[in-house]
Amino acid sequence: MEIEVGPGAELTIRTVAASIALPNRFGDASRLSVSVSVAEGGRLLWLPEPLIAAARCRHTTVSTVDLDGDAELVWREELVCGRHGEDPGDVRLITVLRRDRRPLYRSDVAVGPHARGWDGPAGFGGARVHATVFRTGETATTDSTPTSAVMALAGGGTVATVLGRDLIETRRITDALVTPPQRTGKAAVTPQGSTAIDSPLVRRA
Repeated sequence: MEIEVGPGAELTIRTVAASIALPNRFGDASRLSVSVSVAEGGRLLWLPEPLIAAARCRHTTVSTVDLDGDAELVWREELVCGRHGEDPGDVRLITVLRRDRRPLYRSDVAVGPHARGWDGPAGFGGARVHATVFRTGETATTDSTPTSAVMALAGGGTVATVLGRDLIETRRITDALVTPPQRTGKAAVTPQGSTAIDSPLVRRA
């Protein structure tokens, strides 16, 4: 998938339902690549519903986001480990954010039978949901908790990582971060200049 946000444009991407990584009957792995560029003065809000790692799945998502100049971004990723009453299969989420081609943030999350220690005390610690929100702009004032970490990045912006039993629990924290700060010193974006895309984005192996 390739997404391009032009100069001064604003794009919000949501999905109508969660995506499910399902097992392939031949055991093959699935892969989703997302390549994003946001031009100077542009803004992207990436707010899909979560990815559910079904039992026995083998899936990797690789997302690369390039921001130019003062481009703005809100990027949310949510991973649910298994459907009701099942353990997850193998899922890996790799996310790379860059500004002007310089590294800004990189995340690599892996769960499942082949991700050693992922559910231990140094990993998820029994949590079923892992959520991450990255936001450009001023540092958010949300405090960290025993199951969340909110940090300012050296290159600017805020990243929050939250663990929880369900989405209700994680979104109590992440919802405060997905609303981008108001733009200052720029013309307001009119409804005609703001676009929302709804797509199921269901990924089946």
